[in-house]
Amino acid sequence: MERVRFIKHAQTIGVSLDEIRERLRSLDSDGEERSNLRELVATKLAQVDATLNELWEFRGTVKSYLERSPTGASESRYAQR
Repeated sequence: MERVRFIKHAQTIGVSLDEIRERLRSLDSDGEERSNLRELVATKLAQVDATLNELWEFRGTVKSYLERSPTGASESRYAQR
């Protein structure tokens, strides 16, 4: 069941089925392939972090726009977050 969760979660963050298959094979093997898996996962994590940073920057831009809008941010439920 853990593998199914891993696959579904990986798909939601944009990992292709080929990449998932490669990583699962690496998990099942020893030595160098496991080391390569760690590097691949670290790279994907860095990509996810970069995307999150971009989203937070964009959120700030959108929030700023809401605050300057004629109706004001106080009317928006999103400005409270």
